[in-house]
Amino acid sequence: MLLNKLPDHIDLEGLAGHRSSLFGAINKTPRSQKNFEGLLVQKLRT
Repeated sequence: MLLNKLPDHIDLEGLAGHRSSLFGAINKTPRSQKNFEGLLVQKLRT
């Protein structure tokens, strides 16, 4: 994935467990809002 080649990136779709489309949750388990926000804070701190 191109995103993984960038030095500073946060994969929001990966953290959310969703690809932001009509079929975004296929083969993924969407996370709760609280869980997503916790993971995002962790990524921002590192």
